[in-house]
Amino acid sequence: MLPCLSKGASYIFWIAFLKALRENRQSLLGANTAAKSSAESITNSDAQTHAEGVVSEAGGTLSGLVSPEDKNVVDVLINKILEAVAKQWSKVLPASNIYGYGQSMTILQTAKVERIVEIIDQAIICDNMEVCRTLFVDILKSKGTSAEKFIQIYEPLVPPLRNLLQSKNRDICSAPFLDLFQILIGTHLRDVLGKKSQLSKPRLRKIGCGCAECQQLDKFILNPTAETETFRLVQVRRTHLERQIATARDLCTYETIKYGSPHGLQVTKRPEVVEASTWGPRQNAAKSFLASIGTDDVIERIMGGRYADVVAAINGTMPFGAKAAVNIAPGPNATAGSSVTNDARRSAQVPAPSSTAVAPAPAASRKRKDNPNAVNLGVLDLT
Repeated sequence: MLPCLSKGASYIFWIAFLKALRENRQSLLGANTAAKSSAESITNSDAQTHAEGVVSEAGGTLSGLVSPEDKNVVDVLINKILEAVAKQWSKVLPASNIYGYGQSMTILQTAKVERIVEIIDQAIICDNMEVCRTLFVDILKSKGTSAEKFIQIYEPLVPPLRNLLQSKNRDICSAPFLDLFQILIGTHLRDVLGKKSQLSKPRLRKIGCGCAECQQLDKFILNPTAETETFRLVQVRRTHLERQIATARDLCTYETIKYGSPHGLQVTKRPEVVEASTWGPRQNAAKSFLASIGTDDVIERIMGGRYADVVAAINGTMPFGAKAAVNIAPGPNATAGSSVTNDARRSAQVPAPSSTAVAPAPAASRKRKDNPNAVNLGVLDLT
């Protein structure tokens, strides 16, 4: 049965089976002991029949008896099932067609997060942190950009995971959760927050004349999060917009899209303008994400020697990950003993932080030639 656990079996079935095994573990082992004791007290000719009857009354089968040589077979089975269901965290069936695409995707993403939390819950109950480690690496390696995964997985995951750890009396700085939160914080600061533009404040302004086409152009220009827009207009109206855009070369550029009818005028804001105009929303999003993990004291415990870099990134004085790759020193109150398998270390792929006030990288990390930005956050090997 065990080799079949990961071959497309239903997550719902196996997680229910796992819980039933765990909750009835003592009963199963007790039934085994009673059956063997009774079987030894009767004649050999009746042993098989009598043992089958005792086990049947306990809700089991003779084939499931735990032998003296392998009395922990139930625990082995529980952990095998736990490993198998952990691999199915993302294998959620699409929602029914009665929902629109957007609502179906939301339901799908919510189901994935709920599975992750449920798997972690069972791993904590079973005291199997290796399953959590491999689960975290698998999540970090999942498809999508950092920005997409923060919206779809990471941000929705943090509050229920934090609540779960609190309910289980688990320190957020204990292994392997410390490693996960270090990675998420570092990735958010580098890939989502990013750097502050050299422009102190872009002079977003109306550049149109007030006509219908110019009103749409101004709407795009004044939207701080919009980066590009295509206006499909007849040539005379495109020429009119080009003249208006020529008065604001500090804000945007344009080019003609010569396919489709009518042709289009693609207007693109300059990168430094986008960076400057979106800094406020990105900064607020970063602050909100950190707050969802914990207070400033908690973030300092998690990031340890990197906390100064976190503050610098939030304030916009230095981007997170601006310097060479290094190790993050654990926080002063972080739980010791955080570790992962070598495979997990090689697997987690996230960006590197900067190098202020940190422990030196181990020799193995310094020798890696494939990626000069390889870094250890906690003990998960990151690139």
